[in-house]
Amino acid sequence: MSIQNKTASSRFFSGVAILAFVATLLSTTAFASEEYCFKLMMPGTSPWPHYFEFPRDTAIDANGNVYVVDRNNHRVQKFASDGSFITAWGDFGYLDGQFRYPGEIALDSNGYVYVGSDTRIQKFDSNGTFVIKWGGSGSEDGQFYSISDIAIGPDNYIYVADCSNDRIQKFATNGVLVDKWAHSGSDDGYFDCPTGLAVDTNNYVYVGDSGNDRIQKFTSVGGFVSKWGETGTEDGQFYYISGIAAGPNGYVYVADSGRDDVQKFTSNGGFVTKWGGYGWSDGQFRAPSDIALGVNGYAYVSDTDNDRIQKFTSNGGFVTKWGLDTWQNGEFGYPSGIAISTNGYVYVGDTMDDRIQKFTLNGDFVTKWGEYGYGAGQFVYISDVAVDSNGYVYVADSSKSDIQKFDSIGNLVDIWDAYGEDDGYFKNPNGVAVDSNGYVYVGDSGNDRVQKFTSTGGFVTKWGESGSGDGQFNYPGGIAVDANGYVYVVDGYNHRIQKFTSNGVFAAEIGGFGLLPGMLDYPKSIAVNSSDVYVVDASNSRVQVFTPQTLQAPTDVNITTTPSQVQISWSPVPGATGYYLTYSPYPHDYYSSLLNVGNQTSFVADLWDGAAFNIVLHAVNNTGGSPFSTKKHFSIGSHTYDLYITPYNLYLETGQDGSCKISGGTQPYNASSNNTDVAQVNLYGENLVVTGGQEGTTEIMVTDDNFESLKISVTVSNIQPALPEIRQKVSMTVSNTQPDLPEIKPSGFQD
Repeated sequence: MSIQNKTASSRFFSGVAILAFVATLLSTTAFASEEYCFKLMMPGTSPWPHYFEFPRDTAIDANGNVYVVDRNNHRVQKFASDGSFITAWGDFGYLDGQFRYPGEIALDSNGYVYVGSDTRIQKFDSNGTFVIKWGGSGSEDGQFYSISDIAIGPDNYIYVADCSNDRIQKFATNGVLVDKWAHSGSDDGYFDCPTGLAVDTNNYVYVGDSGNDRIQKFTSVGGFVSKWGETGTEDGQFYYISGIAAGPNGYVYVADSGRDDVQKFTSNGGFVTKWGGYGWSDGQFRAPSDIALGVNGYAYVSDTDNDRIQKFTSNGGFVTKWGLDTWQNGEFGYPSGIAISTNGYVYVGDTMDDRIQKFTLNGDFVTKWGEYGYGAGQFVYISDVAVDSNGYVYVADSSKSDIQKFDSIGNLVDIWDAYGEDDGYFKNPNGVAVDSNGYVYVGDSGNDRVQKFTSTGGFVTKWGESGSGDGQFNYPGGIAVDANGYVYVVDGYNHRIQKFTSNGVFAAEIGGFGLLPGMLDYPKSIAVNSSDVYVVDASNSRVQVFTPQTLQAPTDVNITTTPSQVQISWSPVPGATGYYLTYSPYPHDYYSSLLNVGNQTSFVADLWDGAAFNIVLHAVNNTGGSPFSTKKHFSIGSHTYDLYITPYNLYLETGQDGSCKISGGTQPYNASSNNTDVAQVNLYGENLVVTGGQEGTTEIMVTDDNFESLKISVTVSNIQPALPEIRQKVSMTVSNTQPDLPEIKPSGFQD
């Protein structure tokens, strides 16, 4: 077992950290009255629309609703059977209701949802409300090393496959262990990394024994019944079994990520049919990870590397699909440009689909034009879109290094194409905008500058240089101009927006890196109307809308801590209807998250021992949000755990959580102990293993590849007589001893 100090990257607040629909963008003090807050998204108005990043597993309830484990977004999403979004829950973390790369999901007959994540099982109701959890890292009863699938029988017993422990464990719905089958090998009833599980209506259990490339069938108490399969790509053979489903009619469906297909068998292994194959088209897959069966026999496949769910008939007939990159009207393949016309239309540059799409302001699809190519009216890599007062649409193409001008229905009018560094020339332009006087502004990305032209392409002026300071750029992209002539420039690799006068004088900065609403990840384009700012948040595959805020930042933020809790209080903000905490493990602010605390002005949270945090607050009402409060840093005390000494290892007993890794920072890690008689330390990847065993205290220093460090104090004491298994019980105290550093405010934080 390994030892973890969770200061580096975990989130420690108890409960589900609600992903707020309102999140603040920060600006500089030069324009403190012009803050912006998140308003809505397109498509849809949910802060987390139905996009996926590595959808890992699916489950279907009795009403046909589809639950999807959205692994890399650390959440579960729920849809109607046609793909209509219903709800979502979860974010990154170790606390109840949070996930760390969840992988598996199953539903019992009462509608409860079981999710496997971070060596534990969590149980929720059908709306995502946390109920209970169990598990922990290890190979003891009830523990897991790598949960690889979950299945639930008609009697509601829960079966969990553990690939690394080569075993199946069986639980009651309250998490109590009932049985286990644990045999490593290739004999009948033995396993080599089981990765798929299904239970049929007769309580027979089917196991995808992926290391042996076979399916094994068992009784509900683990009695071996039969097997089929071998390594290969022919019918009835397997290359890497990734998921299994068993239908009420006795058929067994196997998803194979190595073959990129689904095979259908009788309950005794007789091959029936198959469908799929590698590709992006309807009915094709790229590394399908699991399959689930719904009402009326429909099969839902997690098409993982295509970031989508596909729905089929029971014999493989394609029905529908949903998720990211489906290329249908109104959906985007990496959107990279946006513009709003004076008569209320929104134009979006759909980069990977080589087209312009036109919408109403409410997001309703109107029309589209364009195709791939280097000719007139064609696109290679659309990077931004602008529209002037006469309805002409300007499209910047980064790969072609040109600007094309169209009328409002897509007819080509003009082209400016001069590659280079001189005035009026472009090097990979990624932004274009037009002001009320007809002047055209181009984000000349490869030259880290903005250029200003007349409507016919005549050069007027330029500004900018490489850097991250005010008025400097790191690959500037989209541009927008408001009614007062201010120019907004998307500073892509700085993950921010900069605001200038029409002649290039710096005015303000808004933005910041992240995945949460109101945060940006390589933004590509921007548009403004009378009150709102629309930002294409490209790597998050969404459009975010921001509106000016009117509230003051919370003040008088006070923090008191105990070894397991923190209490935060602040003064009420006039006009506020609610508050949000933004918190992040110190010193890694890029892992920040939001917590909705309602309209109260104090909050008590449970924390992991030895945690250190940066924390800020902002207020919200129906008009927007406030700037952040003054940034605070705090840490809490330590806690005593039981350990066991063997001749080689100290094992830290961590209870149900069992998370024992060093995370955050930049690998590889290095670790050292300043008293090796008490304890020596070794790192195996992220696992921190302590060896040794004399009474005393040692300080363990962990550093990463960027020379960031954390300190862990380990005290070994209270050595007891050897137990029958020749182990000695001791006590060990693990503390965060990283000193409180002077407060360092990143750009945009205000008092």
